[in-house]
Amino acid sequence: MENEPKRKRRAIVLAESPYKGAYGKSERDDTFIQEANNLRQFYQRTNPDVDFQIVPFYGDRETVQSSLQGITPEDEVFVFGHGGPILGGLDNSELAEIFKQSGVRNCSFGSCDFGKYIEPFKSIPNVTYRDKGS
Repeated sequence: MENEPKRKRRAIVLAESPYKGAYGKSERDDTFIQEANNLRQFYQRTNPDVDFQIVPFYGDRETVQSSLQGITPEDEVFVFGHGGPILGGLDNSELAEIFKQSGVRNCSFGSCDFGKYIEPFKSIPNVTYRDKGS
């Protein structure tokens, strides 16, 4: 249809955010949510036409899967969290499989020293990460 509005490109930030006090579920640790908000401000200045979404998650694969529904090759996914074999309470191989099944094509990891943990994500096109350093 020629009058349909063009779909906006999406930028999704999966921000590692465990509940403080474990399963008492009072409030989330917002360290990486704050970093995601910094990125949102950058996007508002440089790419105001992008639909920007911050998704706090920790150990909830359904939250990750639902946030990636309808993702296209033009969309971007960012993952902010502590680098290691488990990211946001999910094993890296499990998280990588969710990305592959969802069709993620552009993914950047905002964590330090992620190089030795990137292996499960290497088959995803356009993956960027910090190999070493903080």
